[in-house]
Amino acid sequence: MGSIFSKLMRPKKPTTNFFSLPREIRDKIYGEVVVVGKVFLMDDRPEDQVRNSSSRERYADKHLYRKPDLAIFRVCKQFHVEAEEVYLTKNLFVFPVGWMNFPPFKNPSTNPPLFSQRALTTVRNISLALDKSDLTHIQAKGKNAASWGRRYDTMTRFQRREVAHHDLHWHLDMNFEDQDELFYGMRRTADDPTLVYVELDFKNAFCPLGCCRPFQAWLTPWLFTLRPAAIDILGARTVKEGTKIKMYIVAEIEYCNEDDEMELESVDAGKMDIQVRNRTVSRL
Repeated sequence: MGSIFSKLMRPKKPTTNFFSLPREIRDKIYGEVVVVGKVFLMDDRPEDQVRNSSSRERYADKHLYRKPDLAIFRVCKQFHVEAEEVYLTKNLFVFPVGWMNFPPFKNPSTNPPLFSQRALTTVRNISLALDKSDLTHIQAKGKNAASWGRRYDTMTRFQRREVAHHDLHWHLDMNFEDQDELFYGMRRTADDPTLVYVELDFKNAFCPLGCCRPFQAWLTPWLFTLRPAAIDILGARTVKEGTKIKMYIVAEIEYCNEDDEMELESVDAGKMDIQVRNRTVSRL
């Protein structure tokens, strides 16, 4: 009888509701599970690795990073919302070659999503390869094959190459206009840009013919609309080429500052951290 009474009178241990903890503490707990440094998107299957092989430098240190455990997202809705925000803001996301063919950038699509639609305005750090294999608009713009035949019949081989090169550069511009539209969805507001850090791999930033490297064409307005605080440049073949890419970025920033239609606050190019890097470990 006494033992029963003692059990009834024994004070209960205080219980703590997880969500009664300060948000900073909860974020640290989430971080232990979902923050891994780099998240390599779509690089597990053999076909993924073949597709991404042209951007090997970005994947060279993949073995150093564990995969995030996203099972925590399924605990409850509030866990999902809070843990996903930590996941999206604290990791560097390495986009695959051909990223524009995956949801949420392309819908509908038979490809698995890179991340949720919500991530478009939450992700902070991304790594991209500027790869000519991503160019999708390499199509003849003549009325028909016969008209193209008549056009080329009067040209020398050198002239035909020059015309084809010019036309393919036009298609290059059209391709980047489409990419701009995809990235505009990442903006939260004009005064509150999304990205903090961008890693750009220029290793395969060639024209469609593969004969030149039109860096200025690859630097499309989305980069300056989202205004990351820091940009790392990979894939420059020489110090001179890396300096040239950096100069183009600064020039584009100044152009966007002068363009009233952009409706953005001016960005001081001198304060933006732009580095040419020849190593695989990011600065994050």
